[in-house]
Amino acid sequence: MRCLVTGATGFIGSHIIEKLVSQNCDVVCLVRKTSRVDHLKSLPVALVIGDITSPETLETAVDNIDLVIHSAAMVSDWGTPREICEHNVQGTRNLVQACTRQSIKKFIHISSTDVYGYPGDFEVTESTRPVPRFRNWYSFSKQEAENVVQNDLSAADIPYVIFRPATVYGRRSFTLVQEIAKAIRDQQMFLINQGKAVAGLCYIDDLVDLIWKGITKEGAINQAFNVCDGTRTTWKEFLDELANQLDYPRIRWNVPYSVAFCLGAGMELGYRWLRSATGLNSSALLSRQAVHLMGIHQSFSMSKAHDLLDFEPRFSLKEGIHLTKDWILGQNNGTHKN
Repeated sequence: MRCLVTGATGFIGSHIIEKLVSQNCDVVCLVRKTSRVDHLKSLPVALVIGDITSPETLETAVDNIDLVIHSAAMVSDWGTPREICEHNVQGTRNLVQACTRQSIKKFIHISSTDVYGYPGDFEVTESTRPVPRFRNWYSFSKQEAENVVQNDLSAADIPYVIFRPATVYGRRSFTLVQEIAKAIRDQQMFLINQGKAVAGLCYIDDLVDLIWKGITKEGAINQAFNVCDGTRTTWKEFLDELANQLDYPRIRWNVPYSVAFCLGAGMELGYRWLRSATGLNSSALLSRQAVHLMGIHQSFSMSKAHDLLDFEPRFSLKEGIHLTKDWILGQNNGTHKN
């Protein structure tokens, strides 16, 4: 099976590639000219220069491809609305159109539980409709990207599978685990509403195992699946376990949800202004998306994945953090291991 993976240098994409290689697939990675590809060069994969926002680069990438796994996205709500939608909506549309012209055999789309708009309910199922109120541009863009996949690929009679991961953690999670660990170490991390919200966690190896089942099992065709560990682990429990295993101090600070949301919204707006005025490249210190994730229950049903794909998560929270610990320590000590 010849597979194309977008977002190949990202956290989720790089682990998907390792899984495909372990299953003896012929893997092609779509990478930008500016991407760091050191890890990919250590694997038996082919690299194709391209960008989902540049449709002219995609025709060569999808040529003679059986399966496309689309994990590229701008995971942000501090970018401008135009940037976020250009990557997540128009970029998905560009790729889907290239795939329909080449008549690929299957399309795997990596979405997000953010499509539900943070309803705050327990055991949210795949049939749950998004909350009617606007949450943030990232959530909106992921909803629209799913619509593109479902509508355009159905019209072209190309099978697809959509996966909606919750909060994924593990080795090479630079933008989540590494940054949180640094903040805990430096005693700059705080809880929102005492960390009582369900975190909606998923260890990376469980995610790629489920994606492989979606690739190989017929019951997955034209379906969407939540992906999490199926537990009600809270943010406090996750952060305490992370601090304990890293031998860092536990978090002492707490901010009420309403205060955190106002701070996040203000920092977002200020950051966007600074970015426009000065070309600032770093992210905002706090955003609405981060406040939603850490302050509202992220509880999602895994019944569909269990029933249709015979899937059970393999890794407990303690095991997942243990498997990630050495990488975190290496990063925070400046050794930069893959």
